[in-house]
Amino acid sequence: MEEKKDKKIFGNVKFFQKLKSIKHIEIIVAVILGAIVLLIYFSTFTSSSSKTSFEATSTTEYATMLEHKLENVIKQIDGVGNVSVMVTLSSGPEYVYATNDEELINKNEGGNTSSTTTTITKEPIIISGDVVVVKEIMPTVGGVVVVAGGAKDTRVKLEIIKAIQALLDVPQANIEVLVGK
Repeated sequence: MEEKKDKKIFGNVKFFQKLKSIKHIEIIVAVILGAIVLLIYFSTFTSSSSKTSFEATSTTEYATMLEHKLENVIKQIDGVGNVSVMVTLSSGPEYVYATNDEELINKNEGGNTSSTTTTITKEPIIISGDVVVVKEIMPTVGGVVVVAGGAKDTRVKLEIIKAIQALLDVPQANIEVLVGK
């Protein structure tokens, strides 16, 4: 039994002596650890970017979500009754992409005149074939139509308009409140 322990200990000693004899072992270990860190970083980065592409909503889904939220708020107003809401959007979403910016300044001096030309180039950053999106700006609301049973009452109609203006920052001219069944 002691012979096996001696062989293990002796084998481990030989292993560590071989490691110590390798020149620049600390550089090799640092490179290996750096590679592991980079692998972990890029694997989490690509998985998070794929999640954000699934989270991005289409314009119609965004409009539908706004309609449901408005309906829920407007239903809470006293005297409204049955409510139906339609939201129109003025445009699609706007994306701001990550870019590499490069500025090139060219100065020409000849005789009594000098001119300076500045050229700015912006190239989008692409990772794994996808352009990196920094920010998604959702479209602005173009107009809102509300059909409410209690809209016969002027007070209820005004409260609905005030609620929509406060929630969506839409001008009153783009809000229409109609009397429902």
